[in-house]
Amino acid sequence: MLAAIPFFQLSVYNLDVPGIGVLPIDPWATLVCVGFVVGLEIARWRGIRLGLDPRDVVDGAVATVLSGFVVAHVVTVLFYFPERLEEDGILSILRVWEGFSSTGGFLGAVLGAWLFYKVYRPLPALRYADVICFGFPFGWFFGRLGCGVVHDHIGAEASWFPLAMDFDHGLGPWLEGARYASGIRHELGLYEAAYMIPVGALFLWWGRVDRVPGFFLAWFGILYAPIRFVLDFLRNDDLSSQDARYLGLTPAQYGMVLMLLASVWFLTRLDQRGFVGVDLSRGRRDQPPASALPGSPPGPVEASSTETPSTEITSTRTPTATPTRTASEGSRPELDPTGSTPGASGAEGTPGAPGAEGVPGASGARGAPGAEGAPGAEGTPGVGPVGPPPTEPEP
Repeated sequence: MLAAIPFFQLSVYNLDVPGIGVLPIDPWATLVCVGFVVGLEIARWRGIRLGLDPRDVVDGAVATVLSGFVVAHVVTVLFYFPERLEEDGILSILRVWEGFSSTGGFLGAVLGAWLFYKVYRPLPALRYADVICFGFPFGWFFGRLGCGVVHDHIGAEASWFPLAMDFDHGLGPWLEGARYASGIRHELGLYEAAYMIPVGALFLWWGRVDRVPGFFLAWFGILYAPIRFVLDFLRNDDLSSQDARYLGLTPAQYGMVLMLLASVWFLTRLDQRGFVGVDLSRGRRDQPPASALPGSPPGPVEASSTETPSTEITSTRTPTATPTRTASEGSRPELDPTGSTPGASGAEGTPGAPGAEGVPGASGARGAPGAEGAPGAEGTPGVGPVGPPPTEPEP
């Protein structure tokens, strides 16, 4: 026997919680939850690097996954177990925890993301959906690992394949093998989990730079659909737990054909001309964040000052003893013989004792700015806003 993987199976563990009772811990559900958290965190990490609001990424991912599970169950009932609909009617649809089709999950995920980012919270849908898809291979790894450890997808006999599982012999508590299957068989759940390792590595390699929105969505379909189509030919047809088939193909295989065609078409429609992405190598943003794009709610604005700091000019001119005339209300200030205008003695109309008019600024430094509106100290040059060019006094 060439099987490299001895049989093993994780069963439900009943945890006794004081004050609550027995809490069943299902290995499949646990690994699916781990996959959701891992995929979500990777998507959130990329979203932050791209300048997206992490709250929009997380909320959209939750809506995407929930919609995926609901549609996955509906597809399971309609195409894999239609007899349930005949026996239980609509109740078989409402019991959403009884079976999930991965093909239906993909369809539901697309529908959920579109509704969330187009209807419920209008945002650049393709940008956010692509970020969520970036984390999908990492979450799918744990999800399919969960299928593998409970043997949801037992394949056909394959004594010739070294990575198949020996269902007759195991280790430890599974020494006698499985009771529901025999022989050396494909374990398709573990195959898909293993395939997600190079896919995830490739996504990380591609993700070193920003990509046009939709890039990872298209490439996941192109990478996944052909492999899944081939793997479904390895499913068993001699056990009680076998997939339904229509004209020799499983419902998933028909779905994979549609996924591949749609992904290739979608990739050819992506227009990379004029796309200015985020420079991830230096953390510099070359385009506005998604919150600043049309149709997006206002997000936090980064403070970016382009003002040239004003330079305070200190006059080194020696004050003269020339008497100054106090400017009464309505009078015109005298002109400096050098052509400069004197500084403002204070905010116009402000009550109080008028300050002495400051000594004019240096010759040629017309209208040097200073502290606007501050009255000049007695004997010091007045400062104020830039004055107009000198004009001849009116007669």
